[in-house]
Amino acid sequence: MSLSPDMQTLYTRAIENPFTLSPAEKYFVLRGVSKEEDDKSCLRRCGLTRREALDKALATPNDLTQEEVDCILAGTEHDPDMAELTDEHAELQLNARVKVEHMGDETKDYDDWLAVIVAHWRSTQLRNERLFNEENEMWDLLRARAEAAPELSRPAWIQEVIDAEPKRWGFVCFATGHAVKPPGAEEWDQKEADLAAIGRFADIIDTFTYKGLRYQWAGLDEGKLSETYEMMFPMAQTFPDTSFPTMRLGFRMMRDMGMVPEGLRTDCFLVVDLAEVPDGLAADDLYIMQFVGTSSMDVTAVYADYDEDSAEIEGGFMGHITVPLPRVYDWLHYSLFAEKETWEERHKMTTTQSWTKDIWENERPPQFPRY
Repeated sequence: MSLSPDMQTLYTRAIENPFTLSPAEKYFVLRGVSKEEDDKSCLRRCGLTRREALDKALATPNDLTQEEVDCILAGTEHDPDMAELTDEHAELQLNARVKVEHMGDETKDYDDWLAVIVAHWRSTQLRNERLFNEENEMWDLLRARAEAAPELSRPAWIQEVIDAEPKRWGFVCFATGHAVKPPGAEEWDQKEADLAAIGRFADIIDTFTYKGLRYQWAGLDEGKLSETYEMMFPMAQTFPDTSFPTMRLGFRMMRDMGMVPEGLRTDCFLVVDLAEVPDGLAADDLYIMQFVGTSSMDVTAVYADYDEDSAEIEGGFMGHITVPLPRVYDWLHYSLFAEKETWEERHKMTTTQSWTKDIWENERPPQFPRY
């Protein structure tokens, strides 16, 4: 973007002889807008003119609001219009401002400069207060959910699995795709990166299972479920391709050959894309993020015996569904353990907003925890 001829003339005059400029022209060179426009903008933002905001910064800095801080700092750090100018015109604008600054009222200019410094300090103070309050709110929410957990009805599937007293329970999970090599591990070959990603995902799902079953339900499982839970992670990359039909065939072969450990589900399996497994984020942190509703990780649940050739696609169901990791146990149980309903019927219910009502014995979704 180029300056208009009038602007070029004004900035050239300011450089050659700044004393020829009127007060209004000096203000425009320094601020990039007229005083009237500047005051109008500040009044709209905070109810004060810019001069009044500067005076308040010097008189009562602790009383500055965020809007008043924004009014003071506007145009002092970065001029977006200047960033869009050609190099030649940006230099012309900058040199003009420097010239006008050097011929100003030193006392008044120092006060204005000091007010801007105060506004920067107050901006940092307000930001820290916001972060502190947000962190406190997060912990208050976690505390409230933990206190509310004992009042929740235990999901029926937890009781059913506990009553069955399994020695082992869990799922086969195929890993597809390829992991992104973490920083500092560029020398790894792809297999090493993939194995590391599987390890991270195993840690994530173990954390979700342990904390979710042991703590999220206020220890109602008494450790029985979290301690008997296992996962098996075959590498789907060994298949000719990672399409669902191919993975189903591979899973059924494993099942028929007795390669699936006793207790793991044999009528379904999970799929995780290694490229989506986060790196540099602790499993505990990811769990907390999903617990407060700020993040979630998805996995795909696949019906092992779905026949692509003969099955009718009904309600959008094609033999698999993507579910948030925190919900995978509830969803798979009511899809597979509850024999009264088919996968197709459950799929229809889980793709509606009200499906969670089925998970709770009292037929109402709880306020805590939120997924």
